[in-house]
Amino acid sequence: MKTASIIIADENEGRRNLLANTFEREGFEVTRLSTLGQAEATAVAVRPDVLLMEGEWSQGSVLDSCQSMSSQPNFRSATRVVVLSRTTAPDFLASAAMAGIAEVIGKPVDMNQLVAQIQRHASKQFVPPPADVSAPASGGFSGQRFDVGMTMNDSQWALPMLRRLVESGNVDDDFVASILDEMPASEGEGLASVSSSSMAEMLRLALNRLVGTAPGDDTNAPSGNASGGDGSSSAPSFKNLNKGATLGEGATSSLSGGMKSSMEDILERQAEDIANQVEREMDGILSEEPDYVSLLEREDQIPVDPETLTLTRLSTQLFLELMEALQRPGALSDLTLLTQVEDANRMAIDVLEALPASEEEE
Repeated sequence: MKTASIIIADENEGRRNLLANTFEREGFEVTRLSTLGQAEATAVAVRPDVLLMEGEWSQGSVLDSCQSMSSQPNFRSATRVVVLSRTTAPDFLASAAMAGIAEVIGKPVDMNQLVAQIQRHASKQFVPPPADVSAPASGGFSGQRFDVGMTMNDSQWALPMLRRLVESGNVDDDFVASILDEMPASEGEGLASVSSSSMAEMLRLALNRLVGTAPGDDTNAPSGNASGGDGSSSAPSFKNLNKGATLGEGATSSLSGGMKSSMEDILERQAEDIANQVEREMDGILSEEPDYVSLLEREDQIPVDPETLTLTRLSTQLFLELMEALQRPGALSDLTLLTQVEDANRMAIDVLEALPASEEEE
């Protein structure tokens, strides 16, 4: 039976050795690495069963490294990446899933749970991903429908989308054929000779006409002659739709004067309106005067004995030295306790930075 292999990447020597010793006792073939660069280069070349990584690094990002490694198909199919992290927020989990990370285990770590999970990954058992991230569809329409109802009251985002749909090659012969198949036989016969290029041009002109027509203007509404020989209009009426009312005043100009307005012109006016609105909002924010701020009244102030501050500083310094000593390699054999010591060490540093400087330091 093949021995499972694991790479442990952690810049903290004590934690790295503790993890490595634990998995060596479990029968894993262990490789120890101390930098993200080493982890990325070695893991792609060796392709271990599991890559166990620390989530926080003084230099580099674990997400960026995982994203780079996951772009290699051979690595992605052979190696499971597991990250130990203090951060388990939803946005971090989603980013981890997109970076190809198989699992994020929050700290403090339960060693029994960690060993069990790593064994599952090494045997390629199913483990739920950090987050459910759906991959975007690619290539044309892919059978999806565009809901026109979504654009009736919010053309700010709909216009660029409609333009891309028309101009990105989606309207081809297969698309035209599928439209004709969905139409009633009596109405589709007269359109059987319409080419894909003609259909794309008709859609482009129709969008320009609809967006450029002022709301409530019936002059450009589909007439009875446009639908068929019986004189009745089978096309839907767009006169009650909000045709770009939120695009600014320029979007309501009529296209009757020589069809001079276009989708590009409307989008440019939209961008100008947004820029002007942002400028107005920023002027209002920058011109605001700060709220009145005052010190506490003397009777509300609490005096602090300078000796108390000195004692607090000395106690915190002693506490910090103890935490640093406990983090030395071999001082602790419990990963959970080691993580708590690291947290206490950071808290002590924060306290010392928050205390006012002593007279000797001033």
